[in-house]
Amino acid sequence: MRSYPDVSCEEAVQVAFRINSSPDRELSNIFEGLRRRGRLSATVYQLNSMLEQPAHREVAALALKRMGLEHGR
Repeated sequence: MRSYPDVSCEEAVQVAFRINSSPDRELSNIFEGLRRRGRLSATVYQLNSMLEQPAHREVAALALKRMGLEHGR
């Protein structure tokens, strides 16, 4: 059974676009905000799930790469 809070695909897409469009110096603020709200693990989980969805694969893969998690799963 999963212990992550729910993060919808739509929420994860929004976070992915934010990660992908932000300068490197802002990434730590994005991660810290997700962590403080208890959403970082759930967002990563959802991004990994999105790798299986052709419509979201590219944006999810790029976000995971910028997070240093391109070799996950």
